[in-house]
Parts: sequence; structure tokens; C-alpha cells
Amino acid sequence: MPEFMLTSDASNANFSSTMIAEGPAVRMFERWQKQLIETDLEVMHRVIEHAVQSGRLPQHAWEQVEVQAAAPSVHVRDRLQEAKQSEIEFANLVLSRQTWCQRAGLDFDQEQANRMADQTK
Repeated sequence: MPEFMLTSDASNANFSSTMIAEGPAVRMFERWQKQLIETDLEVMHRVIEHAVQSGRLPQHAWEQVEVQAAAPSVHVRDRLQEAKQSEIEFANLVLSRQTWCQRAGLDFDQEQANRMADQTK
């Protein structure tokens, strides 16, 4: 792990060396995220199973629900490059508006409501 991540002081590091130093830490954090996602999904599956067994959800809840989890990016972000990539994926019908909102950390339903409110002004 690079020193600045422990001390919050990057004053003695140049940009290129901090990018190289982040490599192993980024991979470690991504492994941790993957493990946490797997654990979280197991918990959610147990919650749904318990809800079915206790009668709070219908017996066929698994056919109606898909539990998904995604971790935030731990990479150094180039937001302009990410936006360009999303724009290309959207134009080629690979990416939906809702997924684009999720990638940007926005609530799709709230953004649609905001757009409607803007149009009525």
C-alpha cells in the first residue's frame, strides 16, 4: 500500500510513483470488495429465504427477484473518459439510461422526476 494512503500526506511523492504504488493496493481492495459482495449476497439470499419461509414473501419470490451488488470503483478515475465510454455504449445500445445513472452514482427515478420538473418550469 502506498505511504500516502496510510499517512494522508502525498507531499513527498511524485505523480508517477504514486500511480505505480497504487497498483497492488488497488488489486487488494478489489479482492476485498469481491469477497464482501459475495458475503453480502449470501446474507441477502438468506434474508429472502427466511422471508419466504415465514410467509412474508411468496413461494416463488426467487423467480421475481434478482439480487445484484456492485462495488464502487477503487481506481483513479478519469471521469471524462468514463463519460465518453458510457456515451459510446449508450449510442450502440449496450448501456441503458438507468445503468448510466447508476454508474454516475445517481438515482434514476429521482433524476427522471427532476427532468420532468425542469420541463414544467
